[in-house]
Amino acid sequence: MAIVIVRDSDRGANDYKQGDIVDVFEDPENACLPPKPPFWCIKITGATKADLVPYIQSEYSGTTPTGAPIMSKRRLWGLKTGAITPGVGNYLLAHRFVGFGSAEDQAKYGALVAGDYVLQWTDVQDWIVNKNTSRNINGKRV
Repeated sequence: MAIVIVRDSDRGANDYKQGDIVDVFEDPENACLPPKPPFWCIKITGATKADLVPYIQSEYSGTTPTGAPIMSKRRLWGLKTGAITPGVGNYLLAHRFVGFGSAEDQAKYGALVAGDYVLQWTDVQDWIVNKNTSRNINGKRV
């Protein structure tokens, strides 16, 4: 399973935007519940850090005269909040985390995760969208 940390709101012009995946962890011990603003924490069952690393890459539009890269987007891919299933999205907005609904998580976190969901990698793939093409990981336009 993988834990992703996602930006919950826009910031500066060349900084993280809402939905940008800021970091990915393989180890569920890195989950800090509930996360502090401006971040969301999403646990994805069936995914590994290696599955998600391609979606935290930045986009570059060229180089400066000295050869330094020019970043055009902090993240090329992002979590499209409008594509999230309403129940899951509402839970995320209310609690700042989602995906900690397994029996193991219930035993570990108790009432903090009561009513949470278990998110599968195949579900979350529909929510991660390329910002240039508006297509998700599976190539579907969203």
